Amino acid sequence: VRQTLLAEGVETPHVLTDPEPIVKLADCSDSALTFLIRAWCPSTDYLEVGWSLRENGKRALDRAGIEIPYPQMDVHMKMDK
Repeated sequence: VRQTLLAEGVETPHVLTDPEPIVKLADCSDSALTFLIRAWCPSTDYLEVGWSLRENGKRALDRAGIEIPYPQMDVHMKMDK
């Protein structure tokens, strides 16, 4: 995940190379590991870069075969006789 997102950050237009983008594990929850990518860009490109990183990051994870888990619940029904 880190390598895939980091490669996406480096290749995204308007992302600065100094400082370099970073990817960190931000949270471990019941159904997910949350990674954050921090990339620096000119303030005029901030929104576009953010949108591109999220959208292209998801596509890059799909291409790499990295699945995103979705919450699920197993329900066991007990039948009383």
